[in-house]
Amino acid sequence: MMNKAVIIDFMGTIASFRKLEGTAQAIPGSIEAIKGLSDYFDVFISSKSSEAYITSWLKKNNLENFVYIVYGFEDGTKNNHIEKILRIDDYEKIIYIADMPEDFIFKVEIPVIKIAVNVSLSSDLFPKDVCIFKKPLSFDLIKQFIEG
Repeated sequence: MMNKAVIIDFMGTIASFRKLEGTAQAIPGSIEAIKGLSDYFDVFISSKSSEAYITSWLKKNNLENFVYIVYGFEDGTKNNHIEKILRIDDYEKIIYIADMPEDFIFKVEIPVIKIAVNVSLSSDLFPKDVCIFKKPLSFDLIKQFIEG
């Protein structure tokens, strides 16, 4: 276990749902990002999707060994997920990555670096403390937040 955590939303950040195929496809760069981030952080998935679906998707994409814990809708709200993560360890750094403004509505007592990726909405819709990128999640994009 590391003393840093990265919490990543699933749908829209790591994967996108394809109606025709009926499955989620990896967003280009997201698989490499998870692998790269796992060298520096405990990687958590916090999602409104099913934990079983995400876990199956991770296995299909050979990512199960890179993600520490998956939290789905069965585990409560995003705020509940973050509270559970904070009880696991006394993390010195936490990065939260998602794609929608409502994903960033949570309250915690410690500072969290908030990053929105793959953003297609107006940046005015996001809380002021969120770093906003129109690009999809990639390790190169997040690298600047690892040491800084």
